[in-house]
Amino acid sequence: MLPLFCIMEFITFKQFRETKAVSASRLNDLAYSPLLYKHNIEATDKKPTAAMIFGSAVDCMITEPGEFQNRYHVSNIEVPSETIQKIVKGVFDEVTEESKKFPDEILLHAFASLADFNSKIIEHAAYQQYGQSWKSETLIKKVVDGGSKYFIELINSVGKEILQKDEFESVAAVVNALAENKFTKEFISGEQYERYWQVPIIFEIKDIDENVHKCKSLMDLIIIDHVNKTIRVYDIKTTGQPIHSFMSSYMKFGYFRQGSFYFRAAEQFFSKEYPNYVLMNTGFIVAEQANLNPPMIYHMSTQDIMIGEFGGSTTYGKIVKGYRQLMADLYWHNSTNNWEYSREIEKNNGVVILDTFNNKNTSNTNGQLIK
Repeated sequence: MLPLFCIMEFITFKQFRETKAVSASRLNDLAYSPLLYKHNIEATDKKPTAAMIFGSAVDCMITEPGEFQNRYHVSNIEVPSETIQKIVKGVFDEVTEESKKFPDEILLHAFASLADFNSKIIEHAAYQQYGQSWKSETLIKKVVDGGSKYFIELINSVGKEILQKDEFESVAAVVNALAENKFTKEFISGEQYERYWQVPIIFEIKDIDENVHKCKSLMDLIIIDHVNKTIRVYDIKTTGQPIHSFMSSYMKFGYFRQGSFYFRAAEQFFSKEYPNYVLMNTGFIVAEQANLNPPMIYHMSTQDIMIGEFGGSTTYGKIVKGYRQLMADLYWHNSTNNWEYSREIEKNNGVVILDTFNNKNTSNTNGQLIK
């Protein structure tokens, strides 16, 4: 929800989603590969991973609890085998598409049965190479017996993500841990601070070549401390790894770049309304999916904020790009419509210099021994 005092253009979540703008997640795709960026921008049927569904469910339960039932369906059935799931899901998806083409024919309804679609069961079973030596009646019976309850779950959960009962319980346990932990509870459920959840922001940033880019960020949590006159953005993360190894995810998934991006977004968002408040460095509130260890809070250093923006090297010598550099790369890729290679590799005619050891006393940049 946007604060009432917001000086930025008021937008709905629908407008936010439909606005074509640069986001931190897509820039992280570009940092990995131009082709990955292009694929994810153009993908219309990209399915979230189990980890993404879990993290989004935690976010929703904390930040928009009233929306949880609208977005998630909690299943209590015993899940069929993976192959049966694929067959039933294939039948369901095909019938759903046919329903769109013939809206007057209600193919899926509260009393629909998997057994109504025998020919499609045979078709999708063949695609999965399931029961190829069985008679049709035997094959259909196996799928119907094993997948009917799952089929009904798919009907009841249209437009929602399905969470199994144990997954839902894990999500609730993580939310409870965040709300009750002695270090995180003041940010999640305390009364000390003014807080805003899920704040969509549209803003502009210049890349290193002075090209202007429209950008967007969806902030999980903004904390305003009126006593100390500070503002801080927090992103809530769930991890499948032990909580103390968050640093590896921080680098691997480009969270340092995301946090820096959020910092500049918040700076533009609040600078005029709260000119005397200090914007603190972005933080991450992190919880384990397994909930074995208690949640932890990570704050970015100013150095990390700057590296996330302008690029630099890690303490181990790895060179990383900041979001302003990646925006310049994006401008180049869009201008040239060249997505096969990065800008550097393209301009170097496909050559990458192997400089693993970086010992300046033994070689020059062309790999020739210095005599």
